[in-house]
Amino acid sequence: MSKELPETPDAPLFFVSYRRSFIPDRPTVAGRPYGKEILQFFDDLTDDVGELIGAPLNYKPGYLDRADSFGTEWERQLLTAIGTCQVLVCLLSEPLLRDSEWCAREWHAFARREIIRDPALAREHQRAIVPVIWMPLHPTLELPKRVSQIGIYFPPGLPDPGYETAYRENGLLGLIRSGQHTAYRAIVWKIAMHVDHVRRSCLVRPDVPADSSILSTDFEEDV
Repeated sequence: MSKELPETPDAPLFFVSYRRSFIPDRPTVAGRPYGKEILQFFDDLTDDVGELIGAPLNYKPGYLDRADSFGTEWERQLLTAIGTCQVLVCLLSEPLLRDSEWCAREWHAFARREIIRDPALAREHQRAIVPVIWMPLHPTLELPKRVSQIGIYFPPGLPDPGYETAYRENGLLGLIRSGQHTAYRAIVWKIAMHVDHVRRSCLVRPDVPADSSILSTDFEEDV
């Protein structure tokens, strides 16, 4: 089942889902600004995945919503990307799980797609959703059912066991802001390797939602 590129021409290989937040004097996305760290993570992951898959110069393996307004065209582009990509990377934070209706929609749009696993390559219970810790999650936090069924991604085989502890306690955002660059880059590389493994071992069939109204806006909903 090994594939050089996603099944749909020009489809992104991975989609990064993140919560937009209001930060004065920052670039905006859909009217809601985002921080430079989101762009740094996306660019780093895009570079690593591109190297691993040998991406052609004109192919962009990642998708990040950078639109500056809502509207039919913006929504259609986003739904097309989430309905045709092969991997969903979700940047988890408590605010995202609590109140990000669009992230819940993106998760639902991807999770409802059919996934075909290559038994010779796919790991047991292989999923194509990769929930990573973006901001620290409180130890007593009970993850919504739709997230707990997948489980948080913890990179295997890190060169220093302390990296996982730092990731768990700080999240990727915290690693960037506290200057723990070596741990951050090691984890991003592992995420890229995981994205590449999913590409090789699974096929997620395209299914673009007709519009966003059919998608759940709550991570707690059992859909």
